[in-house]
Amino acid sequence: MNYTFTSNLTQAEFDQFAIKHQCATFFQSSHWAGVKDNWQPLYTGIYQDKVLVGVCLVLKRNLVLKYNFMYAPRGPLLDFNNKELLSFYLDNLKKLAKEHSAIALTIDPYVKRASYSMQKAMKNKAEINYDDNLLTVFENHGFKHKGFSKDMRDTIQPRYQPVILLNTEGLSTYEKSRGFKNGQKANEGNVKIKRIDLDNINEFVEVIEKTEEAKNISLRGENYFTKLLKNYGDHSLVSIAYLDLEAELQSLISRKEDMKKRLENPTIKAGRRREYESQLNNILKETNYIEDKLEERGNTVNIAGLLALYNGSKAELLYAGMDRDFMKYLGSNLNYVDAVNWALENNCDYLYFGGSSGYLDEGIDRFKATFDPTLEEYLGEFIFVNKQTLNYLFEKAQELRHKYLHRE
Repeated sequence: MNYTFTSNLTQAEFDQFAIKHQCATFFQSSHWAGVKDNWQPLYTGIYQDKVLVGVCLVLKRNLVLKYNFMYAPRGPLLDFNNKELLSFYLDNLKKLAKEHSAIALTIDPYVKRASYSMQKAMKNKAEINYDDNLLTVFENHGFKHKGFSKDMRDTIQPRYQPVILLNTEGLSTYEKSRGFKNGQKANEGNVKIKRIDLDNINEFVEVIEKTEEAKNISLRGENYFTKLLKNYGDHSLVSIAYLDLEAELQSLISRKEDMKKRLENPTIKAGRRREYESQLNNILKETNYIEDKLEERGNTVNIAGLLALYNGSKAELLYAGMDRDFMKYLGSNLNYVDAVNWALENNCDYLYFGGSSGYLDEGIDRFKATFDPTLEEYLGEFIFVNKQTLNYLFEKAQELRHKYLHRE
């Protein structure tokens, strides 16, 4: 075939191809390059007889002297069944790394190794058929596989992602799930959704900070979230679940009066009486709690939030948080339901729930599994090392940095 490589595609030409590709993600877009403005974007492509047949956003980050590190998030985008095209692209990406004096180039192609039920996998009942046929193609062209790690900290992007398939069958499964039903339950109560814009991004930041405090972790700040919304505009969602404390208080008062009337019935059996008394006691405790929160925080309180982006047919949740003081009100469930609705409104075929650990043993994994998603497992990262010694030193420095950031 007559293939030609270029590293000088225009943003418009790149985006026009990328957004329509079956492997499209928000990472492979000029918007992501705008977010990663401390990296230099290189818009590469392959022509076959003057027709564009593959693209890849390569991000370049300067290190010391003339050297740099290169990374292609979820790229390249091409027909992976066409081994000749893939081989040509990989060879030219290596040449690009050498021309730019990169110590290494890491690629993270959107190649599924397997897909299966997340719920069944958590019970060790999933039937998994792995497809690793492309692994040797990458390695034969100088890209070393970095392994099938299950730990999210070992890769730049997660190797496991739960996804809701937004087709008839996928939605039917989702609407039968406990996660969806809990979202409906929240909405039938006094939890509601609002979608906020850039002017109110501080509300989302406050929810994220609640998660950071509870889990003793560091996520992202207002500047980064602002950058995401500015670059993705209408392709972004910030969904906030809020609780109407005054309405909840009135609901509790009504339930309390109803329970008291039931207890006035002299004919109820002893077992039922004990049940009603227990329920009344819980209602009284919750009433006191809501009264205190109403005085402390005002009429409404934001209890959960998420930020999502979409590009082409795929939408993905990037960040989510909640106020654990109000966890029982299921605000996060309603956020996820809203995200599914938003993805459907924008004609997406998939909604990804962000990354998961391959061990599937964390609380967030168990929460995501309540929506009965499909779990996609990817082939993983590959690295072409151009400068062995410098790359070794760079990786050691990254390991030390990681240990410092995650020290007890």
